[in-house]
Amino acid sequence: MRKLQVAAMVVCALAPWCAQISESAVLDEHFGVSLSLTYSPNAAGNLRFNRPSFTPSTIGSIDYVVNDWWNGNNTQTASDENPTGSFGGGNNVSGGEAYDVEAIYIDDDPNNIYIAIVTSFDDPWGVSNGSSFYVSGDIAIDVGLNPNHSGTDAFGYDYGININYETQQGPGQDATVSGTPPTFPNYHSMYRTSNSDWYLGNPQGAIQASGEYTNIDPNNVNFSGILAGSVFVDYRLYTFPGNQKENGYDTYIIEAVIPRIFFGGLNEGDPIGISWSPGCRNDGGVLHLFGDIDTPFEPPLAIPEPMSIISLITACLGLGGRYLSRKKN
Repeated sequence: MRKLQVAAMVVCALAPWCAQISESAVLDEHFGVSLSLTYSPNAAGNLRFNRPSFTPSTIGSIDYVVNDWWNGNNTQTASDENPTGSFGGGNNVSGGEAYDVEAIYIDDDPNNIYIAIVTSFDDPWGVSNGSSFYVSGDIAIDVGLNPNHSGTDAFGYDYGININYETQQGPGQDATVSGTPPTFPNYHSMYRTSNSDWYLGNPQGAIQASGEYTNIDPNNVNFSGILAGSVFVDYRLYTFPGNQKENGYDTYIIEAVIPRIFFGGLNEGDPIGISWSPGCRNDGGVLHLFGDIDTPFEPPLAIPEPMSIISLITACLGLGGRYLSRKKN
């Protein structure tokens, strides 16, 4: 019985961490966002996002920005500093709804950074459009280490989560796909990067914006980034009742849970910025979200690798099973 108790204690002790690494509903469960659609005669299929449904319902300070394009116009923006958002005109989005980045959210607790991105870009690898192939972007993070990228892009590309395993080509050439497609949910590598490690995934199809970047390629000979660790990432279809579609397209959610220790902790009040876009930047450029850290950092206890945990649990349960078998005989 003693060994069974030990096995149970190990499983219970690891349960919170195991629950964390299998988290695949950050938008719903952490941010408390339940997206919904509303009637609009000007939207494809007469359905667009219900603007208030972007607002987080969970308690706490959540930074977010909404940039929902519909009917060719960017009409909605919001953040925790401006939670009511605003309505107005905008520039036509190049390529239409398929390249829309609807919203970005970020929050933290003493151990983790939580990110959620809402988009209409419907494949984590990339999208074919006629003779062109557009890659999805990687997640860029700015914590104030690098200077802002040159030009008018007020963003320092300090870290990158490599969620698209594309191959960088020569200057001015579109990235290509190679190797094994990324799988989700899964663990993906995060790197400490310099601005020069980033590039535009689809320069031939990119709009004229502010010089923003979209991708990193850790296998490129000129890549200077340093591996920070592996983070949980999901890229999933968001299903509306009756399989309805916003402005005629499916909606996808990109989610990430990042241990704060990968950033050296980050302190309460420190700034943090998030950026993500398809490689072509067709959503009027790249949407940047700037927020700050709201909770003090608590260094975690040493945690074994996921496979080590699984092996440990299996071994403990095996010991318990053998104990019961001997007692039975």
